[in-house]
Amino acid sequence: MAKKITFLLVLSAALLLVLFSGCTDSTGNTNTNNNNVTEEFTFTVTPEATKEINTTSTGIVAEEGDTVSVQYIGTYNNGTVFDESEPGDPLVFTLGNKSMITGFEDAVYGMEIGETKNIHLTPEQAYGEYNPDYLINISRDMISNDTEIYEGDQIILKSADGSLFQVTVVEITNDTVVVDANSMMAGKEMNFEITLEDIDKA
Repeated sequence: MAKKITFLLVLSAALLLVLFSGCTDSTGNTNTNNNNVTEEFTFTVTPEATKEINTTSTGIVAEEGDTVSVQYIGTYNNGTVFDESEPGDPLVFTLGNKSMITGFEDAVYGMEIGETKNIHLTPEQAYGEYNPDYLINISRDMISNDTEIYEGDQIILKSADGSLFQVTVVEITNDTVVVDANSMMAGKEMNFEITLEDIDKA
């Protein structure tokens, strides 16, 4: 009986040793099924995966008839800022109603909320080429004597059909005033940084 008990104890000890060795690595640290754990938690983040994770596209784009809100900065080619929107006060307009210069409006088509686009416009895409035919001589009598005007002033004139338009005074004589009906930006190339803030779908 004593030999049988001793044999059982030795056998039990051997089994425990085998089980314990399966739960430890070569350094003696407990690590159940080490290979499987490594495969489960080891991964690589590629640039493509990061880009996909950070994408917040809504799939909603600006289309004709939509009312859009944009922030913008307008600069000449030398970097001078000639116009920009104020934070919290975006420019709001409706695509397709031709209230904006052609190149600016065309750039907003297809943009998504939060998207920023940089564009360069030729004069044809902006305020047109300078036209010398838009220099107009008007009689000094057509301007009230109570109105003081100086060269460089911008004044509002009314056309024969009643529409109003802004002109720049370029020359003053005793009898006539020469005004320029060209936009002050006519003939200029320009650049815009446009950020689409909101879309009110038509």
